[in-house]
Amino acid sequence: MLRRLTRSFGFKVDPQEKVRLYSGPSPFEVFSKLSNQLGTFNFGHGSPDSHPPNFMKDALVSAMNDPVNQHQYTRPMGHPGFSEEIAKQYSASFGRNIDSVNEVCNGVGATGIISNALYAFIKPGDEMVCFEPSFLGYAPLFHIVGAKVTLCSRR
Repeated sequence: MLRRLTRSFGFKVDPQEKVRLYSGPSPFEVFSKLSNQLGTFNFGHGSPDSHPPNFMKDALVSAMNDPVNQHQYTRPMGHPGFSEEIAKQYSASFGRNIDSVNEVCNGVGATGIISNALYAFIKPGDEMVCFEPSFLGYAPLFHIVGAKVTLCSRR
């Protein structure tokens, strides 16, 4: 079915060209600059115009002053304390104990979480289909995990 659709719409697939294309400035960089020039609100980049609440600032100061865990990277699957809390919350929903170390993965931002999912489920040589337009980070991530990428866009 996919091959038939690909042929019928005349899709052209050249993943290497897409990787070269993605190596330039990110859309966030381009649109942030444009938004600043035009004086518009930038919905895509998350530029808050207010300060965080005091409880968050207090928690940051407390964490920075912690003599045991100061400036420590977390594990690639996310912060253990956060994973434990997720496991506790979802254990009740699933009716079983969820292992926070082996069954929970959390991350920062879409790209990090998508990367974790790709590393977990994709093996080199697996085929990934990327429909365009799409988030610019997808195709390079597919190549990093060694997937065969088929980019589909209407021309």
